[in-house]
Amino acid sequence: MRLFRIGFARAVCYAAPLILLAAIFTGCLETAGPGDGKSSPAFGPPPDVETLHIGDHISVDFTGPDATSLPKKIDLIAINDEGNIFLPHIGAVRAAEMTPRVLEYSITTNYVPGWFKSLTITVTPLDRSFVVGGDVKSPNRYGYSNGMTVTKAIETAGGFTEFGNRTKVRLRRANAKKDIIVNVRKAIQNPEYDYPVYPGDLITVPRKVL
Repeated sequence: MRLFRIGFARAVCYAAPLILLAAIFTGCLETAGPGDGKSSPAFGPPPDVETLHIGDHISVDFTGPDATSLPKKIDLIAINDEGNIFLPHIGAVRAAEMTPRVLEYSITTNYVPGWFKSLTITVTPLDRSFVVGGDVKSPNRYGYSNGMTVTKAIETAGGFTEFGNRTKVRLRRANAKKDIIVNVRKAIQNPEYDYPVYPGDLITVPRKVL
Protein backbone atom coordinates (compact mmCIF):
# COMPACT_ATOMS: atom_id res chain seq x y z
CA MET A 1 0.00 0.00 0.00
CA ARG A 2 2.84 2.39 0.87
CA LEU A 3 4.56 1.71 -2.45
CA PHE A 4 1.28 2.41 -4.24
CA ARG A 5 0.93 5.77 -2.48
CA ILE A 6 4.50 6.75 -3.34
CA GLY A 7 3.99 5.72 -6.95
CA PHE A 8 0.71 7.64 -7.19
CA ALA A 9 2.31 10.78 -5.71
CA ARG A 10 5.14 10.62 -8.22
CA ALA A 11 2.67 10.16 -11.06
CA VAL A 12 0.77 13.25 -9.95
CA CYS A 13 3.98 15.31 -9.78
CA TYR A 14 4.98 14.26 -13.28
CA ALA A 15 1.51 14.72 -14.73
CA ALA A 16 0.79 18.18 -13.24
CA PRO A 17 3.03 20.17 -15.65
CA LEU A 18 1.52 18.29 -18.62
CA ILE A 19 -2.00 19.05 -17.43
CA LEU A 20 -1.06 22.73 -17.01
CA LEU A 21 0.39 22.94 -20.53
CA ALA A 22 -2.66 21.22 -21.98
CA ALA A 23 -4.93 23.70 -20.24
CA ILE A 24 -2.97 26.65 -21.61
CA PHE A 25 -3.03 25.38 -25.20
CA THR A 26 -6.70 24.46 -25.09
CA GLY A 27 -7.73 27.82 -23.67
CA CYS A 28 -8.92 26.45 -20.32
CA LEU A 29 -6.82 28.95 -18.37
CA GLU A 30 -7.62 32.66 -18.49
CA THR A 31 -5.81 35.52 -16.84
CA ALA A 32 -8.44 37.75 -15.29
CA GLY A 33 -7.95 41.43 -14.65
CA PRO A 34 -9.55 43.46 -11.88
CA GLY A 35 -13.28 43.77 -11.53
CA ASP A 36 -15.13 41.57 -14.00
CA GLY A 37 -11.91 40.38 -15.61
CA LYS A 38 -12.53 42.28 -18.84
CA SER A 39 -10.03 44.87 -19.96
CA SER A 40 -11.31 48.39 -20.65
CA PRO A 41 -9.56 51.16 -22.61
CA ALA A 42 -10.62 53.63 -19.93
CA PHE A 43 -8.63 51.79 -17.27
CA GLY A 44 -5.78 50.51 -19.40
CA PRO A 45 -2.15 51.49 -18.91
CA PRO A 46 -1.44 55.13 -19.72
CA PRO A 47 0.16 55.55 -23.13
CA ASP A 48 3.79 56.33 -23.80
CA VAL A 49 4.61 59.99 -23.20
CA GLU A 50 6.01 60.21 -26.75
CA THR A 51 2.64 59.31 -28.23
CA LEU A 52 0.31 62.16 -29.14
CA HIS A 53 -3.13 62.24 -27.56
CA ILE A 54 -6.42 64.07 -27.72
CA GLY A 55 -5.90 67.57 -26.32
CA ASP A 56 -2.20 67.75 -27.20
CA HIS A 57 -0.98 70.86 -28.98
CA ILE A 58 1.56 70.60 -31.77
CA SER A 59 3.26 72.84 -34.29
CA VAL A 60 3.74 71.79 -37.92
CA ASP A 61 6.53 73.17 -40.10
CA PHE A 62 6.30 72.98 -43.90
CA THR A 63 9.48 73.07 -45.99
CA GLY A 64 9.48 72.69 -49.77
CA PRO A 65 10.41 74.77 -52.83
CA ASP A 66 6.97 74.46 -54.46
CA ALA A 67 4.82 74.63 -51.30
CA THR A 68 4.02 78.30 -51.82
CA SER A 69 0.35 77.88 -50.89
CA LEU A 70 1.24 76.59 -47.42
CA PRO A 71 2.34 78.62 -44.40
CA LYS A 72 5.90 77.99 -43.29
CA LYS A 73 4.63 77.04 -39.87
CA ILE A 74 1.33 76.46 -38.07
CA ASP A 75 2.21 77.20 -34.49
CA LEU A 76 -0.62 75.86 -32.35
CA ILE A 77 -2.81 72.99 -33.48
CA ALA A 78 -4.97 71.12 -30.95
CA ILE A 79 -5.80 67.45 -31.50
CA ASN A 80 -9.59 67.44 -31.27
CA ASP A 81 -11.80 64.98 -29.38
CA GLU A 82 -12.02 62.80 -32.50
CA GLY A 83 -8.23 62.50 -32.57
CA ASN A 84 -7.73 64.66 -35.68
CA ILE A 85 -5.97 67.84 -36.73
CA PHE A 86 -6.96 69.99 -39.71
CA LEU A 87 -4.45 71.19 -42.28
CA PRO A 88 -4.70 73.35 -45.42
CA HIS A 89 -5.92 71.57 -48.59
CA ILE A 90 -6.13 68.08 -47.05
CA GLY A 91 -8.45 68.71 -44.08
CA ALA A 92 -8.63 66.13 -41.27
CA VAL A 93 -5.57 64.02 -40.52
CA ARG A 94 -5.48 61.40 -37.78
CA ALA A 95 -2.97 62.42 -35.09
CA ALA A 96 -3.97 60.77 -31.80
CA GLU A 97 -2.04 57.64 -30.78
CA MET A 98 0.78 58.46 -33.20
CA THR A 99 4.33 59.51 -32.47
CA PRO A 100 5.48 62.82 -34.01
CA ARG A 101 7.62 60.95 -36.56
CA VAL A 102 4.73 58.73 -37.70
CA LEU A 103 2.47 61.78 -37.98
CA GLU A 104 5.10 63.55 -40.09
CA TYR A 105 5.07 60.62 -42.51
CA SER A 106 1.27 60.54 -42.58
CA ILE A 107 1.01 64.25 -43.36
CA THR A 108 3.68 64.00 -46.05
CA THR A 109 1.90 61.17 -47.86
CA ASN A 110 -1.31 63.24 -47.83
CA TYR A 111 0.45 66.11 -49.59
CA VAL A 112 2.92 64.28 -51.85
CA PRO A 113 2.46 63.67 -54.74
CA GLY A 114 -1.18 64.80 -54.79
CA TRP A 115 -0.46 68.44 -54.03
CA PHE A 116 3.30 68.91 -54.17
CA LYS A 117 6.30 67.17 -55.71
CA SER A 118 8.29 67.30 -52.51
CA LEU A 119 7.63 68.51 -48.99
CA THR A 120 9.33 68.16 -45.63
CA ILE A 121 7.09 68.08 -42.55
CA THR A 122 8.29 68.65 -38.99
CA VAL A 123 5.88 67.97 -36.09
CA THR A 124 6.81 69.37 -32.66
CA PRO A 125 4.76 68.58 -29.52
CA LEU A 126 4.13 71.71 -27.46
CA ASP A 127 3.15 72.11 -23.82
CA ARG A 128 2.44 68.65 -22.35
CA SER A 129 0.77 69.36 -19.04
CA PHE A 130 -2.41 68.87 -17.04
CA VAL A 131 -4.22 71.07 -14.53
CA VAL A 132 -5.44 70.19 -11.04
CA GLY A 133 -7.89 72.64 -9.50
CA GLY A 134 -10.52 72.94 -6.80
CA ASP A 135 -10.07 71.75 -3.23
CA VAL A 136 -6.49 70.51 -3.38
CA LYS A 137 -3.62 71.99 -1.40
CA SER A 138 -1.63 73.25 -4.42
CA PRO A 139 -3.89 73.82 -7.43
CA ASN A 140 -1.74 74.47 -10.48
CA ARG A 141 -0.59 73.31 -13.89
CA TYR A 142 1.81 70.35 -13.75
CA GLY A 143 4.08 68.72 -16.31
CA TYR A 144 2.82 65.45 -17.71
CA SER A 145 4.77 62.25 -17.04
CA ASN A 146 4.18 58.71 -18.21
CA GLY A 147 1.85 56.73 -15.96
CA MET A 148 -0.08 59.71 -14.62
CA THR A 149 -3.51 58.90 -13.16
CA VAL A 150 -6.17 60.85 -11.30
CA THR A 151 -4.94 59.74 -7.87
CA LYS A 152 -1.32 60.55 -8.76
CA ALA A 153 -2.34 63.93 -10.16
CA ILE A 154 -4.07 64.84 -6.89
CA GLU A 155 -1.01 63.68 -4.93
CA THR A 156 1.14 65.89 -7.18
CA ALA A 157 -1.11 68.81 -6.22
CA GLY A 158 -0.50 68.19 -2.52
CA GLY A 159 -3.56 66.04 -1.89
CA PHE A 160 -7.09 66.97 -0.85
CA THR A 161 -7.91 69.82 1.49
CA GLU A 162 -10.16 68.98 4.40
CA PHE A 163 -13.09 70.19 2.30
CA GLY A 164 -12.26 68.20 -0.85
CA ASN A 165 -14.88 65.76 -2.08
CA ARG A 166 -13.09 62.45 -2.62
CA THR A 167 -15.97 60.65 -4.31
CA LYS A 168 -16.91 63.09 -7.08
CA VAL A 169 -13.65 64.28 -8.63
CA ARG A 170 -14.23 65.59 -12.14
CA LEU A 171 -11.92 64.64 -15.01
CA ARG A 172 -12.32 66.74 -18.16
CA ARG A 173 -10.54 65.56 -21.29
CA ALA A 174 -9.31 68.29 -23.62
CA ASN A 175 -12.07 69.19 -26.09
CA ALA A 176 -14.47 66.70 -24.45
CA LYS A 177 -18.12 67.60 -23.98
CA LYS A 178 -18.71 65.71 -20.71
CA ASP A 179 -16.77 65.21 -17.49
CA ILE A 180 -15.81 61.83 -16.09
CA ILE A 181 -16.69 61.43 -12.40
CA VAL A 182 -14.00 59.59 -10.44
CA ASN A 183 -14.45 58.10 -6.97
CA VAL A 184 -10.95 58.45 -5.55
CA ARG A 185 -11.81 56.43 -2.44
CA LYS A 186 -12.51 53.45 -4.68
CA ALA A 187 -9.54 54.23 -6.93
CA ILE A 188 -7.13 54.05 -3.99
CA GLN A 189 -8.48 50.64 -3.03
CA ASN A 190 -8.77 49.31 -6.57
CA PRO A 191 -6.77 50.65 -9.58
CA GLU A 192 -9.68 49.64 -11.81
CA TYR A 193 -11.36 52.91 -10.82
CA ASP A 194 -8.28 55.10 -11.34
CA TYR A 195 -8.50 56.78 -14.76
CA PRO A 196 -5.36 57.68 -16.73
CA VAL A 197 -4.57 61.37 -17.13
CA TYR A 198 -3.43 62.70 -20.51
CA PRO A 199 -1.80 65.99 -21.49
CA GLY A 200 -4.37 68.76 -21.59
CA ASP A 201 -6.67 67.15 -19.02
CA LEU A 202 -8.31 69.12 -16.21
CA ILE A 203 -8.90 67.49 -12.82
CA THR A 204 -11.24 69.39 -10.52
CA VAL A 205 -11.92 68.50 -6.90
CA PRO A 206 -15.28 69.92 -5.79
CA ARG A 207 -16.07 70.97 -2.23
CA LYS A 208 -17.99 68.59 0.00
CA VAL A 209 -21.57 69.51 0.73
CA LEU A 210 -21.76 70.02 4.48
